Amino acid sequence: MDCRLGPLHQLTHIPAKMITTLINHKEKPKKSEKTLQAIQRVGQAVNQAVGRFVTVGETIGNENRELKEEMGFACSEARRAGE
Repeated sequence: MDCRLGPLHQLTHIPAKMITTLINHKEKPKKSEKTLQAIQRVGQAVNQAVGRFVTVGETIGNENRELKEEMGFACSEARRAGE
């Protein structure tokens, strides 16, 4: 993946394997304690990444008037998606 956002990408990057694990867990009726703990860690990682994205986005919006509205919308959408 070629991402030119640099540090922003690093703040929000979550390995695809972690996200795949989180999504696929619903397909298995029985889950071991280890699997449940892994799912919880993935959920926490996603939540933290969204939080960092929102923090950085709000800062960018506050520092750049021309981006404020768009960044505010993106941050609101990210918060809603994380709920």
